[in-house]
Amino acid sequence: MKKLLQTLILVLAVQAVFGQCQALFSSSFSPANDSLYLWNQSYSTDSSQIVVNTYNYTVYYGGMSYTSTGNPAIFYFNGYTGPVYACLTITTSLGCTSTYCDSIYPQGGSNCIADFSYMSNTGSSVNFFDQSIPEYPSGTFSYYWTFTGGMPASSTLANPVVAFPGNGVYNVCLTVNSDSGCTATYCTDVYVSDSMQNNCMLLVSSNISNVSTIGGSDGFIDMTVTGGTPPYLYVWNTGATTQDIYGLTSGIYTVTIIQSDTLCPATSATFQVSEPYDTIPLDTLYAPPIDTCLNFLPDSFYVAIAQVDSLNATVTWTFTGNGAAYTVTVVYPFQAYGPYVIALTFNCDSSKGLTTYMTYINITQSLGVPENATPDFTVYPNPFNEHLDVEMPGGITEVMIYNNMGQLVWSAAGNGSEKLSIDAASWPAGFYMIRLQGTEGNASKLLIRQ
Repeated sequence: MKKLLQTLILVLAVQAVFGQCQALFSSSFSPANDSLYLWNQSYSTDSSQIVVNTYNYTVYYGGMSYTSTGNPAIFYFNGYTGPVYACLTITTSLGCTSTYCDSIYPQGGSNCIADFSYMSNTGSSVNFFDQSIPEYPSGTFSYYWTFTGGMPASSTLANPVVAFPGNGVYNVCLTVNSDSGCTATYCTDVYVSDSMQNNCMLLVSSNISNVSTIGGSDGFIDMTVTGGTPPYLYVWNTGATTQDIYGLTSGIYTVTIIQSDTLCPATSATFQVSEPYDTIPLDTLYAPPIDTCLNFLPDSFYVAIAQVDSLNATVTWTFTGNGAAYTVTVVYPFQAYGPYVIALTFNCDSSKGLTTYMTYINITQSLGVPENATPDFTVYPNPFNEHLDVEMPGGITEVMIYNNMGQLVWSAAGNGSEKLSIDAASWPAGFYMIRLQGTEGNASKLLIRQ
């Protein structure tokens, strides 16, 4: 089953008077017929057998809603690759009604990654090691290697051993095909040496920090390069020319390293900055239920790490829907840095049950600076119509605006400016988030387009 549940998890559980039930579904995306499958996984909370009389699946995407009463439910996307908001409401034979909702990000198209490492042996032979990443944890690959000047010239093994004619630089390519139909290729120059001489060989290591929140832009790649002939020239696929890059969203980043010795070929290295849900969580963090009501059904929510102090993470949740917005800040104790699932529960009249929301965060030591505290800036008017202005302090490096689906709709470099005027005439009505990155930290605010 293709990995799908990679983003926000929203659980809405309503316990009726007649029995206790929990609606639940799993999902899978089929690139072959461009469709999303939703499968019933509902259960009784008292461990008794559940008998579901009615299913009502609803998905929201592309500004429209679609329903199905079948199980499993099948929805055809017609090329749509953005986020999908899906809900299942069940009614059991005992009269219990429950709803479960999940925000899903189907990754239509090729999203597996081909990658490998290698180690030179005495006698100009090289061990190659597959490090490719499938689309989902249990996915498998078939392999096709090509070795310029090598013996053999090609291989279908996962970890082949290849002999080369002597010291030198040889081009090697690996193409992987996943069991779900994804294909990816990675090619790079391999440096073969049977002695301790320089031979243009570089050693590249890195410290990668993944983004802290879903859709965040605080990832970084701290790279160390040794060997060859320094100084080096760095050219990233983002256009950056520094050794290390910061303020990154999730994705694949490639750097080309050029040595001072012009006889040495350029070396390429590829890194992946992940979303919090791309790694196995250490634990689930809970906070006591909050006695409040949202008074509206949220159609989207997101979180931002406000502060990490010792072993407590202060997290700000924002809910939007039906022209309303609600923000709540919660403190979560944690035991170690790393990825977590966090849960937030509202107790809106205990006789109606609880509403619990869950999502992923990545807690790191670098999150010690309050995200929403610095730098301070002003956006007006808010709500806005066709135009808005941003006043900000110096030191801002980039300004980005995202819609409520997490898509980047506008960005600009700071360039030392202290005021920006933004034309928003073509933007649809709804909620947006503006995010500033600067030398003093990051900051974000909610915007409303009328």
